[in-house]
This record gives sequence, C-alpha cells and structure tokens, in this order.
Amino acid sequence: MKRVSGKNSLALLCILAGIVYLLILVPTVIEGVEGGIQGAKEGFKSSPKTMDEDLYNDFYSESYFLRLKIKDKKNYYPDSILNTTTNEILPARFGTVHVFYQFKESQPLWSILFLMFLMFAALPVMALLVFIPVLFYRLIFSLYRNHVFTTENVKRIQRIGLFCIIVYAYFFLFGLHLYIQAKTAIDLEKYKIAFPELANEMLLFGVVALIVAAVMKRAIAIKEEQELTI
Repeated sequence: MKRVSGKNSLALLCILAGIVYLLILVPTVIEGVEGGIQGAKEGFKSSPKTMDEDLYNDFYSESYFLRLKIKDKKNYYPDSILNTTTNEILPARFGTVHVFYQFKESQPLWSILFLMFLMFAALPVMALLVFIPVLFYRLIFSLYRNHVFTTENVKRIQRIGLFCIIVYAYFFLFGLHLYIQAKTAIDLEKYKIAFPELANEMLLFGVVALIVAAVMKRAIAIKEEQELTI
C-alpha cells in the first residue's frame, strides 16, 4: 500500500514538474515567435534592395523587447496614459516596451557574426528544450521501477543539468546581443535600458541537477565499496 501511495505521489510530482517547465519555457518561446513573425512582416514591407547596396544591410532593422528603468528616481511616474472609462490622465511608468528600430548604417562585423552564430545555434537549443523533459521522464520511469542508485540515472541527471545550463547560456548570449545593440542605437529621454530578464530558474535547475548527480555518484561508489568489503 505504501509503495502504491509513493508511486502515486511520484506521478503527481512528475505532472507538476512538467507544468512548471512549461510555465518557464512557453512565455520565452511565444515572445520569440511573435518577434520573429513581426520582423518577417516588416521585412516583406521594406523596399527591395539594389545590387549596389551593402551586403550587410540585410541586418539593418531589429525588433527589441526593452526592459526599462527610470533615469530620475525622484519622478517615479514620468509618463501618463488615458483612462478611457473616466477620460482621466493617469500617471504611468513603463517597465517594458516593444520597439522596431531602423538602422541608418551597416551593422559592425562582430554584431553580424554574433547574430549568425545565434541563428545557427537556435535549432540545437530548441532540440535540447525538447530533449530535457524526455530525459527527465525517463529518469522518473526508472525511479518508478525502483531503479534508483544506478549509473544510468546519474548520467541522465548530469545531462539534464548540463543541457539546462547550455540553454540558459544561449538565452543569456541572445539577450546580451540585443542589449548591446539597443544600448548602442537607442537612448531614451526618461528611461535607461536595463539588461533583459532571463529564466534564471533554468540555471538554478541545472546547477541543482549537477549537484544531485555528484551526490548520487558518490553514494553509488560508497555502496560498491561496502559490498566489496562485505
């Protein structure tokens, strides 16, 4: 009876973990897809380029999701919005804004190469995002069958941790690229551009997974030593 109850608890925890993973992942993916679709629409609207134009002009526009911080902290609400219900002007402060910026000159070579690297790395990272829950549920099924302290489980946990850190690193580099571009090209009157928020839970989960894997590996080694001693 206790074993059945334990397995039911494990199944519920698996479902909860899947929901948490989706809550972390889905907003980032949706934001990226929306930005890509909007960028494609703007690209189709733009006039066709001539052969004499610089090759780098293919990267002359960018869509930014900017996280903002006020410059003058004494004025906490530097802007205003209209409340159409009462036709009143309400003090406001913007935390994020979506802007489309048209570059007036070619981008630096480093920026183009960095962006190309991020574009080529996007597909492997998306594959990792799918593979992480696959590894996780394989681990859960192994635990469900009472195969706990095994080298295969240690490898699975290590891979989960490593893949989570790789995914976080990719999103960090992507955010860093957009942040540097935005800071270089855009200067707002009342706000300063802050570094974008990242899914830090992914990094935390990866580090915790590597710690758990190291502990399990040490536990298996101690168990094998005790068996040899006996």
